[in-house]
Amino acid sequence: MRNPTRARKWVYLAVALAAVIASSSLHPALLGMRDTWSRTTAVENFPPALVLSTQMLGSFRGMLVVGLWLRATALQEERRYYELVQLFDWITQLEPGLEEVWVYAAWNMAYNISVSFREERREERWRWVRKGLEVLLYRGMQYNPRSYVLNRELAWIYFHKIAGMSDEAHWYYKLQMAKQLHAILGGPEPDYARLAAAPKTAGELLDDKAVRALVEEARNAGFDPLKADIAWLNNPETLAEAVAPILAPAERTPAHEALEAFLRAKALYDDWRIDAAEAKRLVDKYGPIDFRQGEAHCLYWATQSLKYVKPTENPIHGERLVYNPLVQMCEVGRLTYIPGRDLIDRSPDIRFVDAGLDAFKRLLAMPDLGPGAKQGATSAYRYWLRNMIAVLYGRGRREKANELLKTLYELEPREEHKGPVEVFVVREIERDIMEGQHEQVAGYVRGLIWEYYYWLAVDEQDIADGQLAMAEAFYAIAMERAPSRYRGLLGPWSGLTAEVLRGFLDPQYGHRNPLVRTLLRERLGLPPEGVEPETEEATEPAGPP
Repeated sequence: MRNPTRARKWVYLAVALAAVIASSSLHPALLGMRDTWSRTTAVENFPPALVLSTQMLGSFRGMLVVGLWLRATALQEERRYYELVQLFDWITQLEPGLEEVWVYAAWNMAYNISVSFREERREERWRWVRKGLEVLLYRGMQYNPRSYVLNRELAWIYFHKIAGMSDEAHWYYKLQMAKQLHAILGGPEPDYARLAAAPKTAGELLDDKAVRALVEEARNAGFDPLKADIAWLNNPETLAEAVAPILAPAERTPAHEALEAFLRAKALYDDWRIDAAEAKRLVDKYGPIDFRQGEAHCLYWATQSLKYVKPTENPIHGERLVYNPLVQMCEVGRLTYIPGRDLIDRSPDIRFVDAGLDAFKRLLAMPDLGPGAKQGATSAYRYWLRNMIAVLYGRGRREKANELLKTLYELEPREEHKGPVEVFVVREIERDIMEGQHEQVAGYVRGLIWEYYYWLAVDEQDIADGQLAMAEAFYAIAMERAPSRYRGLLGPWSGLTAEVLRGFLDPQYGHRNPLVRTLLRERLGLPPEGVEPETEEATEPAGPP
């Protein structure tokens, strides 16, 4: 007779074996689910030191992280921000998947430590803002590449700290970002299609025989373009005499184009983690985005963040960080940057008006937008429309200005919002005149002429012409409605423009930047500052009689 106990053991063994086989078949599916839902990259991709610490400490790791976090809270209350940097480094090494720690570490550097330096030490401020970005770009995102939270935080720092004006040193941040990215991109509108198609590695690049021959020729001349700083791309005159004919000939070949595209795309990713293919998608969708500015990087990372929103998360903050930079690019998205002279300014970019309109409409249609937020967004939309109508009118884009005026009337159907746009602009200035705001109107006309000279100095002719056209229109209206009053406040047009020009060029009370004064003198053919002209020549623009 067979032993029933032994038979049962064989049955149990068969069932266990079947379970193991079934579970192994599910393993690939489980790994796929992990890749889909987990924000953190696989442990096997961690550096060896980090793998060792996570494996050896085991369950004690959680207790140690809690203790360090309590210490971090105490240091924060005591405002001992520098000690927090090291403490956060320990915590992130023990628990790299803890998003809140990465966010707090970046915020501590970009906000707390940076502003601990006086405004005069702008270099130190920028260094810590940059460190805050790098914590997320190079480390946090390395371990949490699919994190909605970290991508969104990057977008916020770019928008609020760099593109915004909350920090007294914001112009310095904008300048440093423009300098570094201008060196990489070569200008405001590089060929992103070419950059996106560039090889990802030097090995792939050198698979092209023509490129390999070009690189070898340069190396034989004592210069390795794959290891050197890419500054020579924008300044080929700095190349050695033996190298210049090789890398910067009068007639470039496809190999030269391929080498340049590879170097620029690689630097863009290595230094800023911007993928050229993703940048191209944004440019194709929204227009000629200038990645030398904070708004472009905010838009990039906010767009990335929305790819990784989990069902338990609210995407409203990420979506607003897509809309906000688009709106702001309309108002200040045109960057004026003169390489080598540390001169930077920003002005409205009317190429993004349609993108701004769409952004406001999508923002106001968001279901999660509360009543207070919706009211604030509507007020901002109304202000933005009025502002862009004036900008478009000044740039001679009357048809588009009329289109926005109709949108303003639909948003707020009031008599003063009726067109055409010429009537609207006249009505706006007349209201100030009729309310007796004569000094304000006169100051506005002078301000427009001042802006004309400024944009003329930095070689932005179309913006300068727009400012002058607005000044002429307001001057003519003012003289027509209250001639006796404005003859005293403004005087004749030729005298007014000459007066503003003298004030602009005054070394003591004129434009604060001597470089701008020098550039304007060069544009107008005037002698250098401090040198008296031999004869008095008219340098003011033509205008109303």
